[in-house]
Amino acid sequence: MMYNSVIASNLYYLDSSSFCAKAVKFVTIVSALVYASDVSFFSRVFLFIILIVFASFRLKLCRLFSIIGVSRSRPLHDAVRKNNEVNVKWLLENGSDVNEQDARGITALHIAVKEENFLIVQILLKYGADISIQGKYGNTPLHLACLSGRIDVMTSLLSYGADIDYRNRFGETPLHIAAKCNNQEIIRLLLNRNAHSNTKDCYGETVLHSAVKKSCIGVVEILLEHGADVLAMNSENDTAFDIAVRKREKEITEVLLPHLVLRKSQIESISKIFENLHVENFERDCAIELQFAKKLDVVIDSRITYYDLLTTNLNQIAKFSRMEIFEKVLENESSAAMFPIYISIMRKRLKKALRKKKLLEKCYSSFSCHIKKNLPLICLEEIFDYFSEYELENFGSI
Repeated sequence: MMYNSVIASNLYYLDSSSFCAKAVKFVTIVSALVYASDVSFFSRVFLFIILIVFASFRLKLCRLFSIIGVSRSRPLHDAVRKNNEVNVKWLLENGSDVNEQDARGITALHIAVKEENFLIVQILLKYGADISIQGKYGNTPLHLACLSGRIDVMTSLLSYGADIDYRNRFGETPLHIAAKCNNQEIIRLLLNRNAHSNTKDCYGETVLHSAVKKSCIGVVEILLEHGADVLAMNSENDTAFDIAVRKREKEITEVLLPHLVLRKSQIESISKIFENLHVENFERDCAIELQFAKKLDVVIDSRITYYDLLTTNLNQIAKFSRMEIFEKVLENESSAAMFPIYISIMRKRLKKALRKKKLLEKCYSSFSCHIKKNLPLICLEEIFDYFSEYELENFGSI
């Protein structure tokens, strides 16, 4: 009776998040003390058997507490919410289900990501946390990581194979979430890992639509650098440009317009997007620059025009010779004076192409060194055309 009352009084003060840990410790200590006390031989044998049985079922103890309903909460979830790394690790070592979901479909990993606790995220992943489980609204841990904006958490989830383009119940990818949060660092990370910028949500909106709606001009510029489709229409047949004009976002309109003029031949067959928008003068200036860019070589007799730098695929630009000379020419004030509207786009594209060229050269060298095959350059180019910038970095560093 005395031991029952002691145990009952001790259990009363246990909190649910550490219930299992304290229960194991308490019962073990009490049993050991009784065993060591002056009791009969048969009592000792009986207690010894109890200890063996207890040790055998120790791994199932945490699940047992959940089944009998000691607490409505989940010990592992509570430990994660309290950022208690020690309890989290102990619970996992002793049989807690790392992928247990609550009524909303939330797992411990969802909670850890939301709490921005990188160490617990690492622990959960190490113990086999499923990175693809969705909560009530279809959000994976990667979606939630985009809300918090932690680069280290994002990188960790991606390294464990998180689906970078997974869509929640609203059709939103992690990139949609990051754009709405105006998190430019996360957006660059996702795009460098080959996230699709033109995926549409359930309203037919791309990430570019979302960025314009949130007035995130920096995000708009990043998306355009990575090839976002300026002509993509949502379910109401609006492009991102239409939304910018309607919201009277002058700066965003001026960022989008040069990209639209580049594709004007396609626009005219789709809709008369420039009608009654009061941007006729700016449109005309863009058109004049483009006509001039088509006729002028970046370097004399190079057969590479300024227009090529605006429209050619980056993989092809990366294969151009004399690129370092092109870069110097574009940095000249004379180039800026000739192309005041498009010079920044040209410079950004050439800079990306130069970076890709250096990465490709490292990859070619690494391939030849480790594969021991002297493949023709054209074959290597075809192989590495499929690699993202992140994949090129990894392969080149081998």
